Amino acid sequence: DSPLVDMTRPPQLKADNETEPSVTTMTGLPPKGTLGFTVKSASSGRYEIDKLDPNRLGGVCGLKTGDAISQVDGRRPANVKELFERILVGLEKGGSTLSVFRSGKLTTVVLRKA
Repeated sequence: DSPLVDMTRPPQLKADNETEPSVTTMTGLPPKGTLGFTVKSASSGRYEIDKLDPNRLGGVCGLKTGDAISQVDGRRPANVKELFERILVGLEKGGSTLSVFRSGKLTTVVLRKA
C-alpha cells in the first residue's frame, strides 16, 4: 500500500493477543494516530497544528500546538493531503524536514522515526 492509501483508509480496531491486560490499538491512519498531530489551514498557505499528542512522533521531535508548517522537505504543500503525503514519503526515506513558524519566527523541525 502507498502512504496515501494508508492515510485515507478508515481506522480499524484490533486487539493485541497478550495474556496480560488486553490492549486495543488503531491500525490504518488517522494522521494523528501515526504522526501524533492534526492540522488546519492557516494564513499564507501554512498549516497550523491544532491538536498534538506529545508522546507521538510529532511531539517527540519538537512540534508544538500552534506551529504553522509552511514547507515539507523544501516544498510548499498544496493542501493538507499533500502535506501528510510528503511527510510520510520523507519518513520512508529516513526523515522529513519541516519549515515551521513558531511565535512569528521561522524554525526547522526534523521528523525521524526512532
